Amino acid sequence: MSILSMVRGWIDSRRLIYSLAISDFKNRYVGSYYGMLWEILQPLSLIFLFWFVFEFALGVKTIEGYPFVLWFIIGLIPWFFFSDAWSNATNALTQYSFLVKKMVFKVEILPAVKVISSFLTSIIFHVILVVFLIIYGEGGRLSSLAVLYFLFCSLVLAMGLGLLTSSIVVFFKDMRQLLTIILQFGIYLTPILWPQSAIPENWHWFITLNPMAYIVDGYRSAILGDLSFDLLSTAIFWVIAIVVLIAGSIVFQKLRPHLADVL
Repeated sequence: MSILSMVRGWIDSRRLIYSLAISDFKNRYVGSYYGMLWEILQPLSLIFLFWFVFEFALGVKTIEGYPFVLWFIIGLIPWFFFSDAWSNATNALTQYSFLVKKMVFKVEILPAVKVISSFLTSIIFHVILVVFLIIYGEGGRLSSLAVLYFLFCSLVLAMGLGLLTSSIVVFFKDMRQLLTIILQFGIYLTPILWPQSAIPENWHWFITLNPMAYIVDGYRSAILGDLSFDLLSTAIFWVIAIVVLIAGSIVFQKLRPHLADVL
């Protein structure tokens, strides 16, 4: 099965994917007294922690002419979605092992279910972002619509990585711990807490190779009204994203015949 046939399978199964994603989204709060409130408190607690440390303890009031907390939140929101989507997609096959064992079930849709479920959760994050934009009198620019493009970029990247790690984790359980470490490093290696101008110019190539840097900077430029598409950065991102998607689909299809036996 090629990547194109896999994509067609996702499209053909879109209703099933959406139905399972809704169910998965609801199941996150089963048995939790405060339910969805935790999805709001978790990002807010992280936002206020970094806000206190940088703005009050370190005295960082503004970055690139914008209030630190606003600049920081705009970069953090896409990271929340990406990290949640990749983590959840990684666990898709093990969590839905009863479906994987059904020979007639299209198991390749399960990582997509998790990514879409995380997308539904990210709506909460984006509502929080809108609230902060209103408080600081920012937003409302036509360029903000470009956020939809960068959100799509996140979807594609998370889908490719999810296909890759969801199949590997079935055979290599330590993949979960490895992913946790990658995400812990990732938030600091991505220009979320710091601007690209803070590092020497001869190291900018390293940032360019980080696909999430492209998305984070895209969010900021779109929302803060300084939108511009660098052709080189855009080309590099899509080359990386497509390579990851193809690699993920190849590995997934290679391991697929053995998934039911191992699970």
